[in-house]
Amino acid sequence: MNFHITNETPLPPNLVNFFASLVQLKSERGLYTLRMKLEGLSQLRKILEQKIVLFKTFRITVGADISPRVAKIAKTYKNTQRALFQKAVDEINKVEKNILKEQKPLSFKTVMKTDQRFATSLLLTFGITRYEDLIGKGILEHAVLLWIVRNVNKVKYHNVNQDIFPDFISKTFEDVQKTIHITKEDVKEYAPLYNSLFPLLTEKSPEIYGKGEWSAKSIIIAGTVKDRLEFIRPSSNELFLLDRVILN
Repeated sequence: MNFHITNETPLPPNLVNFFASLVQLKSERGLYTLRMKLEGLSQLRKILEQKIVLFKTFRITVGADISPRVAKIAKTYKNTQRALFQKAVDEINKVEKNILKEQKPLSFKTVMKTDQRFATSLLLTFGITRYEDLIGKGILEHAVLLWIVRNVNKVKYHNVNQDIFPDFISKTFEDVQKTIHITKEDVKEYAPLYNSLFPLLTEKSPEIYGKGEWSAKSIIIAGTVKDRLEFIRPSSNELFLLDRVILN
């Protein structure tokens, strides 16, 4: 399978579509979703950036087996290819930026600002004051899973603005809950995470974690929901939660 990257078309649509298909989830079979395109672009960029680094570090010197003419041709080829791949990366960045601007997916940075009670619970338990702290302490995944379950329990919270809880998150949770088959391996995988969070969270912030269902099963389901909805922008490590948008 060949794809042609040219100055005129630095990011061929069929190449983008191919990488989108490589990251397709089982739940996306027969579909082409916004998540697939963004994640596909991200994976393609990683490969192109590796090639750029390779061309930057590759050196060829004149010697017994390499004439000045051959060395010059090789250098020209190397620089041309590097420039072409860089142009493709620049185009990926442009497309990604335009998609996020157009679709306006939910940033977890925004969640931390709008859901003050949730942010306070993380402060009391982990000493977290901002989004960047979640990354620094390696608990971004923990926070996302907790907030997904918080969405499902939203009806249990009184005197809370329900607008901060997007319907697509609880809907996705319900869809996963109907079809998921939780195995012993799933329980084994999530048990350490769950035990590190509960009952500590319930004790620290009972107004959130003492209401609704916060079982290990809910956290496991939230893990699949997270896989279906999340996209992390490599340039900023900003995590977005995406509604399922079907693309043509």
